[in-house]
Amino acid sequence: MATNITIRIDDHLARQAKILAAKRATSLSAMVADWLGTLTARESEYEKARKSDLALMKRGWDMGTHGKATWTRDELHER
Repeated sequence: MATNITIRIDDHLARQAKILAAKRATSLSAMVADWLGTLTARESEYEKARKSDLALMKRGWDMGTHGKATWTRDELHER
């Protein structure tokens, strides 16, 4: 099912967009729908990656120390 929407854009932009659509052998409506699909898919992928990265940071990485530092601050900053 398709939904109709109404948008307001500058006349010059509308003319340019219609010309571009004609060059691509498509409609302005199809171009807008494709753009919105791409935009929402990108946002969805970003959110999925963000959640994955946050879970990884929360879980942490195994650094082989079993949760205990085997060094002192002074040892790390020796000069």
